[in-house]
Amino acid sequence: MKNRVIFVVLSLFSLMFSVSMYTDWRGYDHGLFYWGQAVLPLDLPRHWMGLLGTEYESVLLYNIPDGLWMFALCAMIVAVWGMSEMYNVGIWLFLAMMSGVILEIFQYTGLVPGTFDWFDIYAYFIALGCIVFLSQIQNKLKWKAG
Repeated sequence: MKNRVIFVVLSLFSLMFSVSMYTDWRGYDHGLFYWGQAVLPLDLPRHWMGLLGTEYESVLLYNIPDGLWMFALCAMIVAVWGMSEMYNVGIWLFLAMMSGVILEIFQYTGLVPGTFDWFDIYAYFIALGCIVFLSQIQNKLKWKAG
């Protein structure tokens, strides 16, 4: 049970951080986005963003939040299913990953509004890889302790 809590906390922190990046760091001036500042106030002045360069700024503002959302989803899947049902966890992680990739493809074809970006897909794979890596570490530690 304690191991599942770790993944829930990782999921919630990842989700809060990504929402804050998405809403606060982009500088939206719309009432809908003010709640992100209340959830996790992370101000990053726009002039600091300019120091990163346009390419890195784009990755930080657009791709990393998408990767963190995938990380949050995959962490919650591991928290719900635990690692006792590896087959079920694998199916759900695969479905989460494919839903992200399919949404990107739909953006490319114009079926869904948005901008297709290969870096979003890379971010999804990195997020999935991190969750698999962390769950394997957690399994090995649990096996040694038990």
